[in-house]
Amino acid sequence: MLATGVAGESLPFQSSIRPRGSWLAPVAAIRSREKIGIDCAASRQYAAPMNETVASIENAVEQLGRDDLAVFREWFSSFEAAEWDAQIERDISAGKLDKLAAEGIEEFVAGRTRSL
Repeated sequence: MLATGVAGESLPFQSSIRPRGSWLAPVAAIRSREKIGIDCAASRQYAAPMNETVASIENAVEQLGRDDLAVFREWFSSFEAAEWDAQIERDISAGKLDKLAAEGIEEFVAGRTRSL
């Protein structure tokens, strides 16, 4: 089964494969260490404040049926996009992107850009 994006388009990876940088990667790493008995201070530090909540959410998601999982995936994708947009807005307001914007405008004015 192919994964779908926010607009319902097919994405080029199987939904059972988590992309690199997945927000669940630390949880999967912690569980893998627990299964083989590795005790890692870094995983304990990450896991301590959120482990119960994340594990609870993960377990709830694992219990979802196919249709409910699709609805959850759509909601989470929208939630994550809104969080990203809010972060970009905060960065813009704080002036963190001013230098990049100025460089882009300079490149455009100098004719070193091309139409997309």
